[in-house]
Amino acid sequence: MGYRKLVNRLGVVLLVGLAVSLVAASPAPALAASTAPAVASPAVGTVTTQLAKPSYYVNQAGVRIPASAVPATADSVPVYYITSSTATTLAHTCLTLGTSGANSAVECSDLVARHIVAGYTQIYAFTEGYCQGGGTLPQCADVYLENEIGYGAAYTPSAFVAIACGHSLGACAGPTVNEGAGAGRNYGEGAEGTTVGCDPHPGTASEVWTVTLGTSNAFGSHTEGIDLPGDHWATTTSNLSSAHVIVCD
Repeated sequence: MGYRKLVNRLGVVLLVGLAVSLVAASPAPALAASTAPAVASPAVGTVTTQLAKPSYYVNQAGVRIPASAVPATADSVPVYYITSSTATTLAHTCLTLGTSGANSAVECSDLVARHIVAGYTQIYAFTEGYCQGGGTLPQCADVYLENEIGYGAAYTPSAFVAIACGHSLGACAGPTVNEGAGAGRNYGEGAEGTTVGCDPHPGTASEVWTVTLGTSNAFGSHTEGIDLPGDHWATTTSNLSSAHVIVCD
């Protein structure tokens, strides 16, 4: 679902088609189609995976820390200089929402970025939702998850539906149904955004992250979560944020 959506959206000529864009009125050239890479998800718990090596880290005081070093403080943020037009997953965080019998419901928040033209980097919020149990990924009865992009600078985020499947919405991914992230995995793009230039400090517009929402915001009230086989809902109760990263051109 998410890959088809990303391919369609990247054919649009204007960046202003994004509700959360930081560019007031800056036309961009036509974009070549691209897809975000699928990533394997941890099985249980809340796990954050750093998928690409940053150029360096920076702490809240603005002090740079070499990428080869372990960040000296918990508030250190990785800084990435995005130069490739190929979509790259920068952050991947997963959470087990609940279990029923041998099955567990897992949601993940991913942040994906790609270079567009000088001064512009496109940001994508991806959410993954799937069921697992007994060493397999059984088909979820329903998955409905929304997300948005968070920015270090003050702005009003907009929620978008990332995954909506099950029953009248169409079957969710199952052991033999591949929705782009591998059989059994439901992977969808929600929000898109654009960063302009670079301000390599926490709390600026260059600091971004994905938020998979705990409550439905995009289209009114809707059960947010994953319906396990046998009709056992594991609902979201709080937002799941990916790791914060600083994106520079």
